Amino acid sequence: MTQKSLFTFLLLINGIVLQAQYKYPYSKIVDSTDTWHNVTVKDPYRWLEDLKNTEVISWFKAQATYADSIMNNIPFTEEIYNKLIKLDVVD
Repeated sequence: MTQKSLFTFLLLINGIVLQAQYKYPYSKIVDSTDTWHNVTVKDPYRWLEDLKNTEVISWFKAQATYADSIMNNIPFTEEIYNKLIKLDVVD
């Protein structure tokens, strides 16, 4: 196996492993665009701006639950937080 092939293989494997580690909550994509000064800008996540929509509320709750599940598995999180509190860095 050549170096280039080995590098490509390792890069591919790394991508697969990273993809398998995180299962983010699904985010739908909508067709939404605006045109400003003859420039068209796509905004596929505009639906998240409606904070009274129950679907948006559910999405934010799923994101928070997911983030908590990741953060709760990081070692020494509580100790780091307490040290930052003592330094008056975190409110």
